Amino acid sequence: MKNKITKEIPRRFKSWEKKLDKWSIPAKVSFFVLGLASTIWFLIRVIPKPSRAAYPCMQAAAPVMSAFVVYILTFSGAFLTFKKAKANFYKSRYAIAGVFAVISLIISVVFFSQDIKVAYARATALTGVLPDGPNSPMGQGMGINPGRVAWVFNPEATNPNCTNSWGPDGKVNTADDDGYFLPKNTDKEVVKTMLDSAMVNLTGETSLITAWDKTFKYFNKKKGLGEVGYSPEQTIFIKINQGSSWIKDESTMLPASWSWTEQYYGIGETSPQSALAVVHHLVNYAGVPQENIYVSDPSSAIFQYTLEVIAEEYPNVVFLDHQTSKLGRTLSQGTTISDVVYYSDNGEVMKEAVGEKLYKEMYAADYMINVAALKAHARAGISLCAKNHFGSHGRDGAGHLHIGLIAPENDLQERNEYGEYRVLTDIIGHEKLGGNTLLFLVDGLWGATEAVDKPVKWQMKPFNDGWPSSLFISQDQVALESVCLDFLRQEAIENPKFKKRPLFGAVDDYLHQAADKANWPIDIVYDPEGDGTPMESMGVHEHWNNASDKQYTRNLGTGTGIDLISTPFSLVKRTVGTGAIQNLTSKLEMKVYPNPATDRITLQAEVNGESPVDLSIYDASGKVFLTRILYPIGGVIDEMIDLPQSMKTGTYFICLLGEQQKETMQIMIR
Repeated sequence: MKNKITKEIPRRFKSWEKKLDKWSIPAKVSFFVLGLASTIWFLIRVIPKPSRAAYPCMQAAAPVMSAFVVYILTFSGAFLTFKKAKANFYKSRYAIAGVFAVISLIISVVFFSQDIKVAYARATALTGVLPDGPNSPMGQGMGINPGRVAWVFNPEATNPNCTNSWGPDGKVNTADDDGYFLPKNTDKEVVKTMLDSAMVNLTGETSLITAWDKTFKYFNKKKGLGEVGYSPEQTIFIKINQGSSWIKDESTMLPASWSWTEQYYGIGETSPQSALAVVHHLVNYAGVPQENIYVSDPSSAIFQYTLEVIAEEYPNVVFLDHQTSKLGRTLSQGTTISDVVYYSDNGEVMKEAVGEKLYKEMYAADYMINVAALKAHARAGISLCAKNHFGSHGRDGAGHLHIGLIAPENDLQERNEYGEYRVLTDIIGHEKLGGNTLLFLVDGLWGATEAVDKPVKWQMKPFNDGWPSSLFISQDQVALESVCLDFLRQEAIENPKFKKRPLFGAVDDYLHQAADKANWPIDIVYDPEGDGTPMESMGVHEHWNNASDKQYTRNLGTGTGIDLISTPFSLVKRTVGTGAIQNLTSKLEMKVYPNPATDRITLQAEVNGESPVDLSIYDASGKVFLTRILYPIGGVIDEMIDLPQSMKTGTYFICLLGEQQKETMQIMIR
């Protein structure tokens, strides 16, 4: 949509940028400045002491320097050899002139094959530098605790020996199948406790019933409905990511396969156990009737094993499918009569795809929960909650939407400069998509390198060549995707299996624009409902300070950006006064009753100060059943804790980790 409204002054200064060719001066200048600086810095530091080449800062500078040196050498080499060829030609030394001409041609091919913009994007990613830099928040934080993202890491959730392959007999759904989504490879009870911890950390409430009630009340107040909780007649649509199902008829659905070829077996999608954990919470803590919960990826199909994992515990949940009502599914009533999503470029980028219909059940839902998968993407750089909605429209396939990404299909010109139209921004802002989402969850239990690639083990800390085994949740979609982008970028730096994904130029431009309208293109007003009302800030965007500390401005106490809170809490460095929390050494006073217990305990402890305390409950084998962060008041913890149903009769251990403190005690469950 063309801008017919007066723009803010900051955006007027951008108008000249839109007139530049895609081969932009800023990218070239930035590449040369960064490359020259990296080369000088590397030489000054390493020549006097070669061992410094192993330093992290030198390892970051090295690829930038090498890209710059290769670029300069090919340019100068092509120029000099061409000059030699020309000189020998005038002297009638045709053979020698021909040799130099061929050499010049070869070097020229190498030179022109270098993509400065790709090199610059990769270089800035490798050095941790993006245009907005670290800890430079933009936008407005959303949520009970604004800008908060809860991250839970528990390796017990995933099987480290999973091969994620189907049986050697060449048939799917046999005893030899080893897909990551199978119950033997993903522990549903551990995933439930991970979501327990995430909800407590996100809301600051130790009672899960209170946490969900508070979540509904915040959301309804935000929508202008008043500070009211959930009503039993309201429906909740859980949007999962299973776009690779590609099921066209019943015959391909019956084997309950991941898809019909071995190539696509076990590619990265929403884990059934993550979706189950959400349903478990809604039914048991939020009081939502099963029949009011829809689970679906509307434009695709539901894998049979996903359905069965959830239906085994909650048989009355509605599994919505647009193709069939068989095999436990409910056939959708179809799409809205007319388009309800409008792309704000007014057809200039999206061409004929000016709008979308939505399935009626999604459009009518009172709330949505977005359960995406953690993965990179060849066209978007990343695929998280926003891109999960590429499966939320009424069309057969999402190819028409790729033109609005940073790397479109069909050899179209890349759109990897900041300040261009972004279809993902429209999706985030639409009142029935991002605007109707109660909770955003990124399933990082496994993690993949591309939309149709299989999960890979992650190299970065704390994963250390293991499955990422994580859940990320937030009420702020922009903050959540910003955090997950930082994780994916760092893993792409350390793990060659990610190739260059998501080290693309402008990979976070859609987040910049969703956070603050000052970042919108000069000729775009984002109005995804087409009602003349521009969208407002949808959250806060920021990059962490570094991959080791993982601190955002709220963690640092320096701003109002993102607040990343983790379980265990030590995964994110915390600043206490002038220094960080040190190693946990001294004991603390702790009391637990009743002991033996049945389904609930009361925990009391005295700790140092107000710093968060890590709680974990595990058995003698080390299997973790519950992790949670507790918040002392006046140095005292007094919490009533519901024990997971998976804890059977036996002996368990409770461990508290606080600032320079640690205590473990034994309890009995009867």
